[in-house]
Amino acid sequence: LLGGVFFGELLQLSLGYYRVESRPVAYVAYSLASTVATLSLNIVFLVVLGMGVAGMLLSTLVSSFFFALILTGRRFPGGQWRVDPALIRSMLGYCVPFIPMGLMAFTVNFSDRYFLRVFEGMERVGVYALAYKLGWIVGFLVGSPVSLVWNPQAFEIAKEENASGTYARVFTYFAAGLVAVATGLSVLAPEMVGVMAPPGYRSAARVVPVLAWSTVFLNATTMLQIGILLKKRTAWLPAIWGGTATINVALNFLLIPRM
Repeated sequence: LLGGVFFGELLQLSLGYYRVESRPVAYVAYSLASTVATLSLNIVFLVVLGMGVAGMLLSTLVSSFFFALILTGRRFPGGQWRVDPALIRSMLGYCVPFIPMGLMAFTVNFSDRYFLRVFEGMERVGVYALAYKLGWIVGFLVGSPVSLVWNPQAFEIAKEENASGTYARVFTYFAAGLVAVATGLSVLAPEMVGVMAPPGYRSAARVVPVLAWSTVFLNATTMLQIGILLKKRTAWLPAIWGGTATINVALNFLLIPRM
């Protein structure tokens, strides 16, 4: 498991170079090849060899190791490795705040399921899970694809003379896309739930609009936090998300039993 995580992160780091270099074809090609390899190995280890969960973990490990080795080798063909202590300190100072921020973001996204299980039972958690997946279509169709391009390009835009105007235009289009998809989901939620799930899940349709619009604001933070990232004030992020998580948990505790 740890090996799969390590080589998986190394693979994502190697793929990140293609995003920074604006080479989407190479990024998609290697990502797709890695996915196909993992699925193929899953079939071999699970269906043919009957290895169960261990087979799934092994397929991820083998695929991640293979592609991480290829991409890392292509990035450093001459084996030119050099340790820069000053750069490492700077990177750690910038990146370490993302660890507690990630924990707080996890709390914001998933603590509601705990309170639902405690106050309403697992049946309600199942209904909510379906609504959550439908609401997350906003992020799947707009948020995630834009983030893949935006994260590396945002720092390049900062070098432009009219960077603020570019940021404003990009965010306007991004927000319009998020709002359009959320509106569509809000209108079509009953039909989508009716097609995808049995009658016992119909109540999920009432929750989809709320979750879709919450996903709009959640994905908007991708661009709204650009000022913090450019100024290297990432130490503020854990405090911001910590406050958000505190409010989220408190409202879950207060509202879920009453609604």
